[in-house]
Amino acid sequence: MTIINLDNAIITGGSGMVGNNILFGKKPSSIELNITNKTQVNEYFEKYKNVSCIIHLVALNLRDSENDPIKAINININGTINMLNIAKKLNIPFIFLSSGAVFSSFNSNMKFCENTEPSPNCIYGSTKYTAENIALTYDKTILIRTGWLFGGNQKSHFKFVEQTYNNMINDNKAICCNDFYGSTTYVVDLINKMKELISNNMYGIHHVVNDGISTGADVGELIASLLHKSSTLIDKRTFHDVPNSGPKRSSTEVIITNNSFNRLRDWQSALTEYISLLQTRHSINTVSIKNIEKYWMKRNRCRLCNSVNINIFYNLEPTPPANHFVNEPINQEKIPLDIAMCYECKHIQLMQILEPAFLYSHYFYVSSTSIGMTKHLKDSVINFTKLLDLNKIANILEIGANDGVCIKELLDNGFENVLGIDPASNIHSRHNLPIICDFFGSNSKKLIQDKYKNFKLIYAFHCLAHIEDIQDVFKTIYELLENDGVFIMEVGYFYEVFRTKQFDVIYHEHIDYHTCTAMDRFAKSNSLYLFNVIENNIQGGSIQFYFSKNKDVEINQSIDIAIRKESRIELFNNNILSKWKLSIETICLDMNYIINSFVNSGRKIAAYGASAKSTTFLHQLKISSHIIKYIVDDNIYKQNLYSPGLNIPIKSADELSLNKVDYIIILSCNFTDEILTRLDIYRKAGLRIIIPFPEIKII
Repeated sequence: MTIINLDNAIITGGSGMVGNNILFGKKPSSIELNITNKTQVNEYFEKYKNVSCIIHLVALNLRDSENDPIKAINININGTINMLNIAKKLNIPFIFLSSGAVFSSFNSNMKFCENTEPSPNCIYGSTKYTAENIALTYDKTILIRTGWLFGGNQKSHFKFVEQTYNNMINDNKAICCNDFYGSTTYVVDLINKMKELISNNMYGIHHVVNDGISTGADVGELIASLLHKSSTLIDKRTFHDVPNSGPKRSSTEVIITNNSFNRLRDWQSALTEYISLLQTRHSINTVSIKNIEKYWMKRNRCRLCNSVNINIFYNLEPTPPANHFVNEPINQEKIPLDIAMCYECKHIQLMQILEPAFLYSHYFYVSSTSIGMTKHLKDSVINFTKLLDLNKIANILEIGANDGVCIKELLDNGFENVLGIDPASNIHSRHNLPIICDFFGSNSKKLIQDKYKNFKLIYAFHCLAHIEDIQDVFKTIYELLENDGVFIMEVGYFYEVFRTKQFDVIYHEHIDYHTCTAMDRFAKSNSLYLFNVIENNIQGGSIQFYFSKNKDVEINQSIDIAIRKESRIELFNNNILSKWKLSIETICLDMNYIINSFVNSGRKIAAYGASAKSTTFLHQLKISSHIIKYIVDDNIYKQNLYSPGLNIPIKSADELSLNKVDYIIILSCNFTDEILTRLDIYRKAGLRIIIPFPEIKII
């Protein structure tokens, strides 16, 4: 099998809907490469000697083809001939994107597979079918037929999904056709499958569409449902009554595949993901431009014991809220970031209080982005049920359910009475799991008890360090637990933060930095009894606290071991904490020296991991977009946004091929092993990795 280097692909039509979403290869403009000019085509390819494949996307669209058949023939047929001849000359794969418009039938039940004989009924379909036949004369052609695409920047097409979305969020009606059936397809899914077909030299005809059949009205109804809008906003019309609909060429363009490896997820799931992305981008700047001072204040008492005897031992650089990524570069106000210790109960905590709705109503972190975190969550929650010997009808509640990784795992394992609660409305719109969209506490207790009165197991992963009124949370947990129930919470362990100097875990969402010493005392004050702790390496070092309502519960020796361990390193000694602060400042100075020396010698630097941690880290080092060219992140909801306060662009991993750098700094050190695996191909090509924690390493 020939290995195809996609970095060396030439992509025609790179500014169109599909091309704009391809983040690899070279995309010449129509001025650089006029595909209808044979001489210019030959001259262009004389300049590029290592072309690995040609991805031919250029086509005159359906409406313009009907209005100008000569132009359609010139672009759709002659242009394809010119590009195919280059592929043959260079003996490289030729990827040709075609359409369901090569088929037609006025029997609305018809579906068309790879073996179906095309029967176009319009100029566009006829020219594409002719181009298909020409392309298939070459044995290295990958011919991909796809459906009605959404999810990109269309310049010449009618943006049906985007226009329907925009109409509905403004409570305006959207005109939707209800008698023309097709295969609605997410451009991102198409590109991912295209890459797979190219990489595996899958020559021949492939139908690549999201699963399922839909009309424009079906699409409109799903968008209305996702936006919680009335279906009366959908103006259903027949094809002939839709303005600018073009010629009635068929009643169906539903294409299906005979090949199991080409099957994609259903169009409803894909569209749900895209609408959620539009919602996030629509709302993010609205949140950011508000007067931020209305949304925070400084506390003067301990969050756990209410003592005023507290001491701030570290004033970090102020930052915007760590997850307030923005659509475009803007100035964002910065909030102080001060961490303190209570002399009474020894609790480590942040002094700034931010309005929860300001932080979490549109939240970017999703558990499922990380393979390691997903596995940890699934394994842990099943272990909880085994440890407590729960039967399948036991009532189970998750606080901070996020995108439902644990809820789904429990349901898949046969647990019937499972419930979650989480306040992020943008994440809630992406699933249909039994998760209440609200903040956990006494105000939401009735909503929870409307489902189940009490619970055998209540658990929370990495969210209870985010809640200001932790006393209300524990009071509510006590009231919701059955008498023999257990509450388990996993949080970052400050012992590990201290030991490894991971100061980047300090940001405005993390208001508590837990220790066994402080948590044991706090639990007892709320009639809950800490009986076990288990440490793990997730998120750079975490601890699971196990609580019971039974004061006579057997106490595991792990409690005493953890408390003595914290005492042994003098974790609560103010002088020791001051030395910790100085050691972190030294790390920052060393990192700045290394980075600046690389930049001054002409090296290009990027970063990996647009996590909340990255906001703290970059602000402490005062690193800007002049130094870091971009940040790679695997979360599609962050890609193409800008980092809080510093306006560094967030990109997908494909950017490493498109805009190469010499060094990349890992900003999510808790996932270093996972990130190194993903970067392995780039490291083999010479990319160097900078790892800041627990000590600076360059590999």
